[in-house]
Amino acid sequence: MAIKKKQSHTKVYVAIILIAIIAIATVAVIYSTGRHSNSKIVVGVHVGDRFYYNITGESILFTAGADPDAEYPGFSQYNNTNYYEVTITGVNGVSVSLDTDWVFFNGTDIKASQTINVATGQTTNSNDFWGIYAAKLKLNGLLYPDGTSGLIVNSTGTEAFSSGLRPSDYWSTERVLYLTTDPTQSTLQDNTIEVVIDTQTGVLTSLTNIVAYNNPEMNLIITWLLTNSTVWTV
Repeated sequence: MAIKKKQSHTKVYVAIILIAIIAIATVAVIYSTGRHSNSKIVVGVHVGDRFYYNITGESILFTAGADPDAEYPGFSQYNNTNYYEVTITGVNGVSVSLDTDWVFFNGTDIKASQTINVATGQTTNSNDFWGIYAAKLKLNGLLYPDGTSGLIVNSTGTEAFSSGLRPSDYWSTERVLYLTTDPTQSTLQDNTIEVVIDTQTGVLTSLTNIVAYNNPEMNLIITWLLTNSTVWTV
């Protein structure tokens, strides 16, 4: 589902669709720790569970005349989203299979299927939905208990829903990339991701991805928000 960018102003941008995936993959390489968990890994979703998201994109332009869609084809798709549906189709040990359906206001949609290993974070198709984690994660514990990303649960708390308060986990990361197409290393991208997870199911409930560029100077803000679920009343 990722969209390749055309070369413009001597720089090539990373795919904008589900851009958080790339950040996670790169962090896994840079901060690999090789740590493993001795605790039992719990899968919190079940076959037939469905989750629905709203996706929006906001652009803040600091460079006069900057056009996000000219530089990043597909960015406007976020604000054309009617809903994004995730259906759990299988659970086999620590592997969760799911179908996704990204439905747009014009009636078109993008369907995909994949499997996520919640112990390692590995997916069969990293360009699709990856927001399923192990359930009952612990504060300061590894986000992927048997993975090598080094990402941890930064804080825990509760989220308020129509059905009441539910425990939640939070993680975040920030990276700065110097684009290799600029030998002066003065062209960069600052990528910040903040994610909230429902502790009992291990399902993403919100994501904020802020991608700041300095040439042209602009901030792109991508937001995912859980709007409905068959597991609890959102």
